[in-house]
Amino acid sequence: LPADCSQHLPIDVLTWLATIHFGPTLINKYNLQYSPSLERLILPLPTGWQGKHFNYKEAKQPKYYTHSPDKCVVITGQVAESAGAVIFVEDMYSAMRVSAVASEVVCLLGTPKKLPFTGLYLTCPVVFWLDPDKAGRDSTRRLKREMQWYSLPIVDIQSLPAKEYGYYQQKDPKAYSDEDLKVLMEMINERYK
Repeated sequence: LPADCSQHLPIDVLTWLATIHFGPTLINKYNLQYSPSLERLILPLPTGWQGKHFNYKEAKQPKYYTHSPDKCVVITGQVAESAGAVIFVEDMYSAMRVSAVASEVVCLLGTPKKLPFTGLYLTCPVVFWLDPDKAGRDSTRRLKREMQWYSLPIVDIQSLPAKEYGYYQQKDPKAYSDEDLKVLMEMINERYK
């Protein structure tokens, strides 16, 4: 981690974390820190770290900086249900939030042009839940095409019928409450059993 990291998080960082339902428990669980010299919220990864800049436009900096050899991170969720879907998300904050209701979450660490791994063995439905912006939608389309050879259901939250899933097409996964995430997972598991 950067040498000047500390667990003292500025108020604007704490405010943003509160908007994505990150309270003291999750902050401590994932050891979130702040680097004043980099002006970034630092999230430790299995190998390395990722930093989020909050004034990246004004500072002309990248929003995220990943200092890690990892191309993706897999998080085993808190749900022991082995038949549950594997959820693909764009960022670690979404992965951490969704892991509360899913058996396995794959964080792509961004919007890749192709799958960042080979030889993936999957036996359950795959759900792509990338951010609803253009980059997230474009990446989802590419990844779905690449995964077509798998003989399992592939679900794109953005392409599901709005009647059932419209609410989940509007925000990043990290922005939903635990209850909303549970409802969505129940709908997906029921539909693709």
